[in-house]
Amino acid sequence: GVLDRDFDVIHLGTCVVKAKKTAQCPLDFEKLAVMVKENFGKEVVVGTHPY
Repeated sequence: GVLDRDFDVIHLGTCVVKAKKTAQCPLDFEKLAVMVKENFGKEVVVGTHPY
């Protein structure tokens, strides 16, 4: 399955970023990125495109 594959980066899509702004999502993406890096050694990209 997908979880059996290695990956380098986790992308939080632009739609997720916009949902945070428009729906007052309580997630802190910067904290989440640090937690992912510390626990899994993976980089996190917040947003995938400028529109």
